Amino acid sequence: MVDFRSLQAAVARHTDKVKDPYPYPYPDHRATALMHQLIRVPALEYANELFAAVCAASHPTVNGAVVTVDFQEAGVLAERIARDGRTYGGRRGDQGLDVVRPTYPH
Repeated sequence: MVDFRSLQAAVARHTDKVKDPYPYPYPDHRATALMHQLIRVPALEYANELFAAVCAASHPTVNGAVVTVDFQEAGVLAERIARDGRTYGGRRGDQGLDVVRPTYPH
């Protein structure tokens, strides 16, 4: 671990609420913001992209969603973030991680 402040910033970016509504209302948006932050502001000596991808894939799962992105797609997204700082490809206008949002019982 090189910089613990980077981890604090990553947590704050996807969970803090400055005003209504949340800046990232869906689990996939929060996961992508977390991944972006961990790659662009590295906390580890090496393997920041892998660490960010694992954290981002775990985030929606913890929130009850099913992650449908495969390793190759996650790798492409991590490379794009590291290279360009962008989380979307531009064609589909997606936010990066593709998840299936769950339905919750009432």
